[in-house]
Amino acid sequence: MNKHTINAIKKACPLPVIETKKLLESLPKKEEGVVEVLVDNKIAIENLIKLVTKKNLQYKWDQKDDIYTMHIFLGDNIEIECDMPTLEDTVVVIDTDFMGQGDPKLGAALIKGFIYALTETEKLPNLIILYNKGVFLSTIQQETIADLQKLEQKGVEIISCGACLTHYELIVKVGRVTNMYEIVERQTKATKIIKV
Repeated sequence: MNKHTINAIKKACPLPVIETKKLLESLPKKEEGVVEVLVDNKIAIENLIKLVTKKNLQYKWDQKDDIYTMHIFLGDNIEIECDMPTLEDTVVVIDTDFMGQGDPKLGAALIKGFIYALTETEKLPNLIILYNKGVFLSTIQQETIADLQKLEQKGVEIISCGACLTHYELIVKVGRVTNMYEIVERQTKATKIIKV
C-alpha cells in the first residue's frame, strides 16, 4: 500500500487543496493506498473535505495540538475524476486590488489567492477585465502579475482600462490596454460574467 504525504502547514488557501488535487490526479486510477495531508487550520480541512467528497473518496481526519491530518483512502474501486467548474466562455471582471469587505490585508491576500486559483482551474475564462484599482494587479502587484502572465500563456486574454492606468499613472506589465467601449462590448457578449 502506497503512502503519499503533503505538508501544507503554513500554506495559505487555496494551496492545500490545489496541491492535494494535483497529487490525486497524478496517481494511477487504480492505485491503492493513502494520501496524508497536514494542515494547520480547520478551514483547510473543510476545503479538503469538499474536494474529496466531490471525488467520491473516503477520508478521515484528526487533530493533535495545532496540526490537522487528513487521510484520503485510495482503492481499485475508486475512479478519480476531474470535476472543476467549467469557466470557458466566461469573463472575469475585477475592479479593485482586494477581495471582499473588511480587513484590507486579508482582502489583498484573497485577491492574490483567487487569481492563483484561476491558474489551476482546468477550464479557464476567456477574458479578464481589470478596471479602476483592478489595474494594480497587472501593473504593480508582483505576485498577481506572475499569475496573470501564466493565465495569458494559457490563452486567457487580459485587458486593463486605459483611463484607469492614466489616472493612477501606471504602465501595464501583462495583457494589453483597452477602453470603456470594449469593456462594455465584451461584457454584453459574454456567456457568463464573474464579478470579483
